[in-house]
Amino acid sequence: MRIVSAARPQGAKPVIDTGIPARVRPDAFEGTVAAVRGASGTSATPAFARLQVPGAPADVLLPAVTSPYATSPLQLYASRVERTNAFPEQRAALRALGRVRTEWAPLEPPGERPRVAILISEPQALLPGGYEPVARLADMLREQGCDPVLIPPMSDVLIGTDRAHVQATLTKLVEGLDGVVGPGGADVHPRLYGDAVTHAITPNFPRDRFEAELATLAMRGDRFLLGICRSHQLWNAALGGKLVQDVRADGLSVISQNQDDYGLEEHEPFVVRDAAGKVTFENRVHLTPDSQFAAIVGGAESVLTNSYHHQAVGRPGQGLTVTGVVTDPETQVETVESTEAWNVLTTQFHPELMMDADPRFAALTETVARRAHVFRLEKRLAAEGKSSCADLLAAMREAPEGRFLPTDFAWVEQALAPRQNQ
Repeated sequence: MRIVSAARPQGAKPVIDTGIPARVRPDAFEGTVAAVRGASGTSATPAFARLQVPGAPADVLLPAVTSPYATSPLQLYASRVERTNAFPEQRAALRALGRVRTEWAPLEPPGERPRVAILISEPQALLPGGYEPVARLADMLREQGCDPVLIPPMSDVLIGTDRAHVQATLTKLVEGLDGVVGPGGADVHPRLYGDAVTHAITPNFPRDRFEAELATLAMRGDRFLLGICRSHQLWNAALGGKLVQDVRADGLSVISQNQDDYGLEEHEPFVVRDAAGKVTFENRVHLTPDSQFAAIVGGAESVLTNSYHHQAVGRPGQGLTVTGVVTDPETQVETVESTEAWNVLTTQFHPELMMDADPRFAALTETVARRAHVFRLEKRLAAEGKSSCADLLAAMREAPEGRFLPTDFAWVEQALAPRQNQ
């Protein structure tokens, strides 16, 4: 049964294996968040709802929680997040979300299409025109035959205060996913990796902790993850890595790494020239030869990419291997541009903004969709009693032309098959 709600104006290492450093502790701001979350209770793991939000790039997933004063999960979510004051500059966006008329129903198990979650770092991304790269990613997933869904930031305000309970709820959510995409966004809070704020701009620890817990839980099972820019940084930090809070202030580069400062279009590679036209800097990512990244882009030794960051990964997270670096010609310091694990790819640059300009970046961005199809197919075959790698490869060969690339078959044999046999 689908429920229609008309919003009304509003009135007045934490847990083992998350990969988040145990030294992270609540502070005064967290107390405000905890007080708001506490209203939802922690006695039972809530089910999830799927909401149709007009103008959003895809359907939204939230815990199926309402109240006498909020007749949809979205209305209650917007109210509670606003009360935390975690997004003071987006108060108007949150109030707009609270007034949205939504249709929602209990979240059903995935069907034939792989379900891929896009982690949203800003509430305004749920509104029309909120964050264009998210819309591009959702469109790409649909074009690749997937079922994209959006998970709003700090969705745990509808779950409760106990982190073990939050993790149990998120575990239930990720069990129904075949893939996760982490787009770009705001700076990561240094508390996530045990540092004080020096150059991070408007960091938000409760938001980052929620995304870190969800992403690290998703990494543990049969799901593929693509992390872009902010998520590249966040996921490495969540797994025990370190970030550089500003590439210039911390000595990695002598110039800004945001190509907006140079008037370059988003699809253009980041190349800086002097007055005579001589190249003084280019964001050329040198790739590890045997990496997934290198294989996906046709075995290239390097690729020229865009650049929109001022933070960077200083030390990769546990289980993530550095597969791409850019060397600054002035400082001779390498910046980490990509990392990966068997079911994870992360990039500092934005491949989704270069898909139309270079088919290699389309293949890279679409990897999460293709691998999500692999996992959905694997789960369907397992339900039929077919759990061998040979069964999976045979089914992949019967898929529509173009569904899988040669690199996907190689990945199944080299990365997935050994885990099936464990």
